[in-house]
Amino acid sequence: METNAEQVLWFLEGLSETDGTLRRIPILAFPFRVGRLDGCGLTLSATEISGSHAEIFLRDGRVFVEDLGSTNGTFLNGTKVEEVTEISEGDTIHFARLEYRLSLVEAREAEALLAQTIAVDAHLPQFALDKSRILRELMKKRAVMSVFQPIVDFSDRSIMGYEILGRGDLKGASSGSVELFNAAKILGAEAALSRIFRARSALDCLELPEPRPLIFINTHPNEIGTAKLIESIEEFHDRAPDLTTVLEVHESSITDPKTVSELRDFLHNLGMQVAYDDFGAGQARLLELAEVPPDFLKFDIGLIRDIDTASQARLTVLERLVAMALEIGISPIAEGIESEAEAEICRRVGFAYGQGFLFGAPAPAGKLRR
Repeated sequence: METNAEQVLWFLEGLSETDGTLRRIPILAFPFRVGRLDGCGLTLSATEISGSHAEIFLRDGRVFVEDLGSTNGTFLNGTKVEEVTEISEGDTIHFARLEYRLSLVEAREAEALLAQTIAVDAHLPQFALDKSRILRELMKKRAVMSVFQPIVDFSDRSIMGYEILGRGDLKGASSGSVELFNAAKILGAEAALSRIFRARSALDCLELPEPRPLIFINTHPNEIGTAKLIESIEEFHDRAPDLTTVLEVHESSITDPKTVSELRDFLHNLGMQVAYDDFGAGQARLLELAEVPPDFLKFDIGLIRDIDTASQARLTVLERLVAMALEIGISPIAEGIESEAEAEICRRVGFAYGQGFLFGAPAPAGKLRR
């Protein structure tokens, strides 16, 4: 029997982008907008989300979704939404890389839903259990793949390196690393998943066209200071000894200068380099930056997005941070560049290198060879 969309309460169910807890967001009124701007029915702070990203609305008693010209797209059950598309209960919607499932309850059950507070570390609802089961299978089979996003030299737009990004490669599992790490958090398996991605990337990067530029590989904050990270890096180096590699360490991981200094020395002894990633995403670690300077400093997309239309004050802050990095011998990289205007401002303020969809989307090594 068909359900009248106006006689039920629809809601989006997904893992929080900040702490991994399960959220149920009721759609109290249509149209229901999703985006970064205040006033949206669902406000998402992730920088890959556009201001007005997508809209869910009713038409003739049926529910539809429409992408609002977002930069990183809206996807329904893995397919990009190119036009107004009908959606149904149980459908999976990705706003950029953030995943939600569309669900509903009948009106008489709505009050109970609105009164609930659901935590992932308490009784796991079926949605979270499904994710955990699929992730366990993915990790057991090591069903992952690598994609490569170019990093370019601003002086001539040549490719100076590639960042390796992990993706799921199992039917029924999410391919996006954000969703996979959210699911891994339920199991406490973020570090293990990171090691699986890194082991795979050591093989995939050998498929890159020669001469191979710098290779930037990622870590998870939970790995820093552990023996298993050292073992994983040594394994990567043994499998691809001829690569010039840069290990990316998230800004949130550099709170202990002694630990980071030991990791940097270990990497340098292997002929590898280190980059601090997402600088400026949270608390800028200026003290640690001065005490244990990295080889590269990757500025977070939040500092770069729309920099061409930013206030003079914001531009001044960025200029001084870049100048500081250069003065202590660090090569700054601007992440998330999507337009020529952003690229020009970044070049002008002193960035040596840039990364973002303007220069190329993440792609498998085989596609880069072609």
